[in-house]
Amino acid sequence: MEDVVIVGGGPAGLTAAKTLAESGISPLLLEASPEFGHKACGELMAENLYGFSVSNFLTKGVVERVHEEIAIRFYDETFVVSRRGGRGLISKLRIPTRLLFINRKKFERGLAAKARASGATIKMGVRVFKIERGSDFLVINDEIRTKLLVGADGALSIVRRFLGLEPRDLAFAMSGRVKINSLAEEWRNLELPMLIVDPGKIADRGYGWIFPGRTEANVGVGIFDGHERFVRGLWKTFERTLGIEDRGEEPETRGAFIPLSLSRKTWVDNVLLVGDAAGMVDPLTGGGLNGALLSGWLAARVCEEAVRKNETKGTLKKYEERWKSHFLTSYLKSKLLSRLFYSFFINRKKLTSWITRHPILGGSYSSPNPHTHKS
Repeated sequence: MEDVVIVGGGPAGLTAAKTLAESGISPLLLEASPEFGHKACGELMAENLYGFSVSNFLTKGVVERVHEEIAIRFYDETFVVSRRGGRGLISKLRIPTRLLFINRKKFERGLAAKARASGATIKMGVRVFKIERGSDFLVINDEIRTKLLVGADGALSIVRRFLGLEPRDLAFAMSGRVKINSLAEEWRNLELPMLIVDPGKIADRGYGWIFPGRTEANVGVGIFDGHERFVRGLWKTFERTLGIEDRGEEPETRGAFIPLSLSRKTWVDNVLLVGDAAGMVDPLTGGGLNGALLSGWLAARVCEEAVRKNETKGTLKKYEERWKSHFLTSYLKSKLLSRLFYSFFINRKKLTSWITRHPILGGSYSSPNPHTHKS
């Protein structure tokens, strides 16, 4: 009988496994993929968000670049959002913390190594296809029994479906890494991470991105409403925009569904949901790394307490209370901004251009050239 089984070996599941193992409780983690870092990801995360620092989860060599600004290209106009803010009302869009461009594969491998070193068991290439309830335990794949179960298996989570909670409002994203010198000259010297918002080149509810690292850039496109096949077509268009196709390089691309709504419940009996399985994603950007680490850490802390007390229901309910105190206010603000931006501003090019240039509204946000602007 296992104390805790974690389904899913992404950032949320690995954070939970590491935290539990370091507390003296050895979890079993099951990951369907044979390798780490298999999911589409922009690889950009905040250093400190939701009142939670990620520094304790980063191993040597994971962070490739650190930024205090991010560039946004709206149609053909570019401006910068900074930690320092600006003079105008738009300064409320300032980023609250440094942004870290990471290597996700190294990140997940580092978390796994720390978890294993502390006593966690991680099994790769094991797909969970069946979950059943026993008297006071759960049975996984007809053979693994566990007191507690943590669902960290993404937007299409089997653990979430087991709880009768179907995913809602799914986005889809594709990303890949390309050598910087394989980009067209216009993009090759980019210094800041850049979001590209342009309905004519991407979609009404979505954006493309270029996040430069040391020798490679992470490029991708995400659509907040659209079929997977449609996004794959947009990816090919984005490749041509960046000049990748012209240089004969075909990057290894990965796709992933992204939840844009929180799960109605993140705790039922002896089961917790974390990360994308719980819908802990920023609804404005689709970024989920910070929510994954926060929820994985909180779930592990609550599971540790439940195991030590040998008491489930009264303890596990604390998980939902705790993540809400960290995450919910930011999530609701971002949800409102998302609806405002993607339903109104994105289709009003002239209005948004005027706002960003206005001396009172836009202030100092009219940007220097992000290709030469050093962070």
